[in-house]
Amino acid sequence: VYLLRPLSKNGDFRVTNSVNINENTDSIFIRERSSLVKWFNRTGEVLLFQDIDKIPQLQNVVSEETELLKRLRAEFVAPIRSRTAQISGMLIVGKKITGQPYSVEEIQMVSTVSNQMAVTLDNIRLYEDIIEARENLEKWLNGMSDCVIIINADRTVQFMNHTAEESFGTWKEKICRDVLGLKDCADCLIPAIVSDEENQQKYTETRKIRDKEYEIATAPLLNPDGTRSVIKVFRDITERKRLEEEIIQAKVRIETLHESERLKTELLSMVSHELRTPLSVIKGNITALLGRKKWALAEQRDFLSDINQETDYLTKLVANLLDMSRLEVGGMQLEKDWYQVSEILEWVDGAVKTVIKQHNLRFSIPDELPLIYIDRIRIGQVLVNFCDNAARYSEEGSTITIEAKRSEDSIVMSVIDTGTGIALENLDRVFDRFYRAGTGHKSESGIGLGLSICRGIVETHGGRIWVESEVGRGSKFSFELPIGEREGVGIR
Repeated sequence: VYLLRPLSKNGDFRVTNSVNINENTDSIFIRERSSLVKWFNRTGEVLLFQDIDKIPQLQNVVSEETELLKRLRAEFVAPIRSRTAQISGMLIVGKKITGQPYSVEEIQMVSTVSNQMAVTLDNIRLYEDIIEARENLEKWLNGMSDCVIIINADRTVQFMNHTAEESFGTWKEKICRDVLGLKDCADCLIPAIVSDEENQQKYTETRKIRDKEYEIATAPLLNPDGTRSVIKVFRDITERKRLEEEIIQAKVRIETLHESERLKTELLSMVSHELRTPLSVIKGNITALLGRKKWALAEQRDFLSDINQETDYLTKLVANLLDMSRLEVGGMQLEKDWYQVSEILEWVDGAVKTVIKQHNLRFSIPDELPLIYIDRIRIGQVLVNFCDNAARYSEEGSTITIEAKRSEDSIVMSVIDTGTGIALENLDRVFDRFYRAGTGHKSESGIGLGLSICRGIVETHGGRIWVESEVGRGSKFSFELPIGEREGVGIR
């Protein structure tokens, strides 16, 4: 008995196994395009050697193949047909050792065996194809620059390509979590992927592993034994993330530079405008005083009073510009000490008398407040600025209230007025540099630095600042400062 299978490159059928044969089988083959193979593919029937000359379709069988069957003393040939109906082999059965002829039942038995062999050979071929595909896959994966890991259903590592081994180290008999150095995998996708045979979806995530950022693609993978594993591809995006971050930072720097240039231009425009009016008043009054030999004493005082007022305005303008410059470069130095809130408000009371002389100033302070560690002059400057704004945007004779209270480990101070108020859409911007709400109030002036400086002073103290307002009902400007700790000092 000879078993022939198409193992050669050209598809010719050659002997792979034989029984009771003593000769060399290398020269035994049947061509893949022979009439004999075509007939088997078409009929799938057992061929009795004695019937070759009787079947019209086999009249063109090459003589050397007929001679081969004679030399092998073939009694019949049984095809082995694959699932695709193409023959995947054939059994050439020679004469019995006893010399007796084959019965119909014996021929039928060989045909049944050949059918069973077809199933087995198909399975072997499929398994070999899977193994070959798996080997080719591993070769291809080992050539990748990305890390690739194949993980079993029990989370043990089945395979790692060379890049993954270089990145994560050894993996034999380890679970994936230990290989990757992860402490917790609560969101692990492996159980869901391997249990759902219908699931062919690919999952993508980003994860930090061993100080590197990886983009991870996860997909199911079929094993040769029919089970499912998971294949993970790790792409190192650390450098890409760094470049993206640098690009973002560069964009921010460019936008900051553009904003800085815009603010500088706006500042120059505002300063030149704000300087023009007081300088014109000063110049006009001095020219008037110098242009006439004698002025009445009252007139001279009026001229000097205007000059003094405009000079104060210029001094305040320059001081604001210097404060803003210091805040921008982090150069504002605080001279902090422990003060009572009442000491701060006494200083404020004296400083705002000329600012709010047309308004009523009221204080609302609890009897006992703790000492607070601050720069008294700078915090006083914030309150004076709040009072100045309140006076400018409130009617003469109205009340301005300075309020202080404790809030857990902080002191909250507020200035409350009953003036024109601020529109809701402007509340988030009132502390921005050079911003003025544009209420159209007759007292509106300046370059919009005062409240921005107040925010800088408060934040330098570690506090926060905010405003509450309603158009037509007034505003409440507040800031909160941490009390701080001082050994041996209590509430007084």
